[in-house]
Amino acid sequence: MGDIQAYLASKYMSGAKADAILSRSEAGRPKKKKRRIDQAVPVAVGDGTGLLIADEDSLGNGWGQAEPEEEDTDVPVVTAAAKTLRLKKSNWSLPSASSSTQPEPAAEEPPAESSTATATSAPPVKKRKGGLLTAAQLKEEAEALAIEEARKEAEREQERLEARRRRRAEGIEDDEDLANDDDDDVDDHPDHQRTVYRDRSGKIVDAQAERAEQIKAEAEDRARQAAKKDWNKGLVQRNQREVEAQRERQVASTSFARSANDRDMNDELRNEVRREDPAAAFLTQRKKKGPQRPKYTGPAPPPNRFGIPPGFRWDGVDRSTGYEAKLFQKINERSRKAKEAYQWSTEEM
Repeated sequence: MGDIQAYLASKYMSGAKADAILSRSEAGRPKKKKRRIDQAVPVAVGDGTGLLIADEDSLGNGWGQAEPEEEDTDVPVVTAAAKTLRLKKSNWSLPSASSSTQPEPAAEEPPAESSTATATSAPPVKKRKGGLLTAAQLKEEAEALAIEEARKEAEREQERLEARRRRRAEGIEDDEDLANDDDDDVDDHPDHQRTVYRDRSGKIVDAQAERAEQIKAEAEDRARQAAKKDWNKGLVQRNQREVEAQRERQVASTSFARSANDRDMNDELRNEVRREDPAAAFLTQRKKKGPQRPKYTGPAPPPNRFGIPPGFRWDGVDRSTGYEAKLFQKINERSRKAKEAYQWSTEEM
């Protein structure tokens, strides 16, 4: 615990509190003894002629004694005696009559191909272990198996292509090559190069059919919306609109030049009925074909302000409240008084 507090105080704290923690931790920590590094014995190598080769660095002060070095280190120091030191092998050797001086051959380096092959080879598949496996382990095992299968398949395909290339180079073609050529022709067909779309379940989806169905649904929706706009219109307005549309199509198909002898224009103007036409009373009107409602043919009914005739089943009995009669009486009386007032005002003139 003290080491943690000392570490936090040295790294993340400052001030008197940090100094107190550091001083307490240093006071409680045992001081390490200063160790003395033993100097190795200088090595002298000779060839038997009295010539010595000595390392001057190992002499220290020049009298064969190394100067003591004192280090206060926190890491453990490994001291090895002169007998246990592994000295560097010297190239000097003693001459002998039986053998001649020959340099030792250097160690052969391993070939680079093996390392390359090892580096490029796929990772080995771990053997299946018994017992329960976690999801991560199962996923890792499945991925390793898939990678191994893909590698093997690629190797087989590469071998097959190499063999096929060699056969073609030699001018030999067998049934397999012909079948592969047919397969290549089939793969080059545009239908086989078309993109295949699938849904979430993996089922193949025909994009063109989906697009056609979407266009059909949009057309039906537009027709439905147009029909909804005609719901609040009467049958007469619909027929009139259809007649106008037919007329527009007919006009579009006719020539642009029109003369006074145009039969269609003259018939249209002749059949049009105008209220201000003085001959409209005695002109023969074409009778409309089709069923006609029966009309009332009995005695004259009492007048009403709207001019609506009674039905053909009316028996002639007035069942009203008399309001229409009083209304006409008041109207007549008002007009009579206005006429009398005008006559009286102009009588003495």
